[in-house]
Amino acid sequence: MIEFKAGSRIPVMRIRPLLFLLSLVNTGCSLFMKEGAGGPVGASARAGNYIVTMMQTQEAALPSVPPRPEKDRFRLRLVLHSLDGEEKLVIPIAEGLRSSDYMNAARFLGDDGEKIWFHAHEPMAYDYRAHRLIRNVERPRKGGLFPRTEAKDFREPAEQYRSKYNMARFVLREASGKPLELSQPDGRLITFGSIVTSVALARLSNGGEEVWKADTGLNHLEQILPDTKVTAVIGRPMPKSEVDVPPMTLVLIDMATGKIRSIQL
Repeated sequence: MIEFKAGSRIPVMRIRPLLFLLSLVNTGCSLFMKEGAGGPVGASARAGNYIVTMMQTQEAALPSVPPRPEKDRFRLRLVLHSLDGEEKLVIPIAEGLRSSDYMNAARFLGDDGEKIWFHAHEPMAYDYRAHRLIRNVERPRKGGLFPRTEAKDFREPAEQYRSKYNMARFVLREASGKPLELSQPDGRLITFGSIVTSVALARLSNGGEEVWKADTGLNHLEQILPDTKVTAVIGRPMPKSEVDVPPMTLVLIDMATGKIRSIQL
């Protein structure tokens, strides 16, 4: 029922919402949901001297009651981190997307040494030498296609070192391939740790001597992107509590020195 104040034709039900909105403005409050922090979409990949990740961010919007996820809209962008950890490039891809527009198709497809192909909501490529986004491209049919990069496919047991390194596993140079071979001195790379400790890496000579050891700080490895100069691993850090969900983190490891650089994605 619409009520009227005595001597007035302005309905009370219209005044109250207006006063409520004015009070929000006066107190600095906002009816809009803040933009989300964002996070990775799918696996990361190597692109020349960069590690590239597709990122999504939920756009700010008026909240729905009850929540209606189909009305949520997202921005997509490429984020490239240089292998030395000093440079970060952010390349906008699209905005105003529904998650269904890209979530099941988003992935990196291949690299020809100049461009990295990927599928977001549509096929695209990024020329990381000329720093140029290219739209309406065809998916590469052969050559340069990315293999699997899940961590489980890039490790195999290193039984001879497990007496010293808990759950030691060799890092492979490619999925289900041979161990990554390092030089000066000749040797290999292993991961080790346990379910209650963070994952560590060790470079060992062919004679078994430890060249260096480094703690990644990650509780679990999602990806390994091996290389003889800089190996990258991606995962989540050790949680601080049972309900803590740490952000996905990129860790870059210099193969010569064992120096690490951690970057939150």
